[in-house]
Amino acid sequence: MELEKAAIEVSYATGRMVKWTDMAFYLMDEYLKEAVRDLKSSTKTSPGAGKK
Repeated sequence: MELEKAAIEVSYATGRMVKWTDMAFYLMDEYLKEAVRDLKSSTKTSPGAGKK
């Protein structure tokens, strides 16, 4: 899982324990508005974008 790898990398670099859930919450807190904006613009250009 990419979040686990990122948490390990940050933990190693900072010397403090960072869990994958810490990474997830940070991403949501810091980048949610940007993600909404990106998905809105990509949906306008191609119907069905962002759907899985």
